[in-house]
Amino acid sequence: MRQGSEDEHGKGKSRKIFGRSVGQDKKGYEGILGIHAFCPSVILAGLPCPGCGMTRSVTAFLMGEFERGIRMNPLGIVWILWGVCFAVMRYGFGKKSKGLMTAAGVIVVLMIVVYAWRMYQYFPGEPPISYTPGSILEQMVPGYKGMVMGVWENIRGMWE
Repeated sequence: MRQGSEDEHGKGKSRKIFGRSVGQDKKGYEGILGIHAFCPSVILAGLPCPGCGMTRSVTAFLMGEFERGIRMNPLGIVWILWGVCFAVMRYGFGKKSKGLMTAAGVIVVLMIVVYAWRMYQYFPGEPPISYTPGSILEQMVPGYKGMVMGVWENIRGMWE
């Protein structure tokens, strides 16, 4: 396949990097090892991380697509508000923002709580809370996907 050419499925541009096919689908997501994601967690394990959907959430909120923003990651709006407060304090008033760093830590803890809730409620569902096949572990460990799904069903079963 030539650099920058359409892939065989017509899904976007692709190129070779270090001998691996890296492509871009029509939504603009990079694909590494055939996975259309740039998240290390998805690439390695095929599983979403606590920040999964955050970029799409922030983008959706900034474009006024509030329902989509909440669906992608409900804390996207919180990070936008944090960023605005940080910019105003730092560049508007020229003050250090110690309190905002504490707030960022609280938001990270909230991300983990929301992640646990979303995984319990929706996994394996629609993106961004879904299993992505083709991960490195899936390719290296026979039966990896079945093992992940089995463990997740056991966890869910304990809480029901």
